Amino acid sequence: MENQNGQVAIFVVFVVMSILLFMTLFLVNMTTKQTANLRSSLHSVQAYYYADMGAERTLWGIRQPLLSPNKININDFDIITNPVIMSKIISSSPQEVSYTVTRIDITGTEFLGIRSLGVYAETSRAIKLTW
Repeated sequence: MENQNGQVAIFVVFVVMSILLFMTLFLVNMTTKQTANLRSSLHSVQAYYYADMGAERTLWGIRQPLLSPNKININDFDIITNPVIMSKIISSSPQEVSYTVTRIDITGTEFLGIRSLGVYAETSRAIKLTW
């Protein structure tokens, strides 16, 4: 027990390596969570823009001249049996991508607006337009 220099050095190396290991695990955990948050934010933005696409497409269709083949006649939709104005699944992406536009009709007699729901991967966002 006269020469303990090697034992102290091994103890110090063990402590330093333990601290480095915990710091590395903390950084990896933080990076993983930040990546998931970023991916979720990007999916949310994509879903919002698909909802916006559905709303804009519906407004465009409502405002088309009568001779347009893409005209959407708001009187053709019965809110009680089918409130969906349009629904489109966009297959150009590997993720699940779609938008659905439904008619807002609280009283059952007056067309008050639309609600557009965009879906991208597991995230959905909605836009509500009333007039």
